[in-house]
This record gives sequence, structure tokens and C-alpha cells, in this order.
Amino acid sequence: MQRPDGLRIGSIKHPPAVTSHMNQPDASQYPQMFGDRRLPHPQAANNVADRPLLQAHASYLRQYPTTKAIVQGNTDERGSREYNVALGQKRADAVKRALLAAKSIAYSDSASGVYVSTEMFDKLGIADAMKDKARKIPATPVGEIVAHGDAEIGLQQISELQPVPGIDIVGSLPDDLQKITVFSAGIATVSKEPDAGKALIKFLGSPTASAVIVKSGLEPIPAAATN
Repeated sequence: MQRPDGLRIGSIKHPPAVTSHMNQPDASQYPQMFGDRRLPHPQAANNVADRPLLQAHASYLRQYPTTKAIVQGNTDERGSREYNVALGQKRADAVKRALLAAKSIAYSDSASGVYVSTEMFDKLGIADAMKDKARKIPATPVGEIVAHGDAEIGLQQISELQPVPGIDIVGSLPDDLQKITVFSAGIATVSKEPDAGKALIKFLGSPTASAVIVKSGLEPIPAAATN
């Protein structure tokens, strides 16, 4: 399992690309123009040439409300390297602006907080600006500090922020600023119940446990990636 750091700031939104996958109730009524569709840049949704396609999708979904559509954003091999690099930099710059604009920032005293204070601030070029307004929070969950109004921004792992009421979790830090904490499991040589331990580890890596792990704010690592 891996745990991404979270960022609690005002909402940062990026227009998604659009693809669709539909279970058509009647293939004869399903326009040939449909299928997976990628809008190549954030402004494409406002592109006159793309509007008929988007409107056709919308009309079809209204006519068949049980049909499922997937709308997603991608920063991967489907975008050019130059575009992805620029997008990553844009997101990092948004985080930088938010941190500089904040009057107070809190981060944990765990591994994520060490990364934030010793690496991320330096990477963003704002280490000096953070000295007087960013503080490490020992023991207390960072989310509680934000909820009580003692900090405008809190930085901690998503799984640690989720249980705290009274805060808005914007999401994970951009990939360029991300630090992943990896959890691993093993069986001690002196274990009295090694078979039970192996069964638990196998279960935690199974699809059955995956949904619960994701819901808790963690990200399962595919079994193939750990071999």
C-alpha cells in the first residue's frame, strides 16, 4: 500500500479531457461518431469544432439515463511530453502560489512533514518564505489544527486527513511534488502463526480488500509490482 500526501487549500481545478465508454441499449441508434474521444488540450471543451460531439453525447445520455459514461483527465502517454511537463509545472506553481498566499501552514512531524519541510519547500524555491509561517505539529493530527482555525493550510497524508471533520481535502499533491510512503508486510521468523500472517498479507493484496484500502486514503500496489 502507498499513501499520498494531501493538500488542504482552496480548490484547484484543471479541465479534464473527455473519453466515454457506453453500454448502448440499441446499437442501431448509437451514432457512429461515438466511442472513445480525447480532447487534446484543456480548452478543447470550448472549441467550436468539438461542441457537436459533446452535445451529441449529452443528448444520448439524457435519452438513455441508465447508460454509463466515464469522464476523466489524463496526464500520461496520451499527451505529448511537452504538454505533460508544462501541466505538471502549472500544478506545482499553483501549489506554490497557495503556500505563499497563506498566512499559516501546518505539517506533521512524521515522514511526510519531514519531506515537506526539508525537500518540497526547497524544490518550490520558497524555503525562506516558509520559515516564519510553517510549523511542525507533533502528535496532533494536522487536520485538527486546520479545523480549529490555527492554520490556513495543512499538509499530511490523505489517510490521516480523512477522519478529521471540519476541513476540506482538496486532494493529493501534484506528481512532481509527491512523496509516496510505502507500507510493506512480512512474517517474523519467530511468528507462532505464520500461516495466518501469510493469509492476512494475501488478503490485503487482493481485489476484495482493494476498495476498502482506497476508501481509507491509501493506494494499493498491484501484486505484480512487488514481485
